[in-house]
Amino acid sequence: MVLGQIIEGVPVWKLGPQARWQAVPYVVFPGNVGDEEALLRVVQKLGSSSESRQRP
Repeated sequence: MVLGQIIEGVPVWKLGPQARWQAVPYVVFPGNVGDEEALLRVVQKLGSSSESRQRP
């Protein structure tokens, strides 16, 4: 299931029950999207998202 875009042109998918790691977001990052900082921004967003889930 497609959850949306983490940045413009970069979709994030939620994997189904058949996936080995269902809790890991599946990010499809096309090579022709974004600038030289785009991948860094995506990693930072994913990191801050997982940190907020781990905090009580």
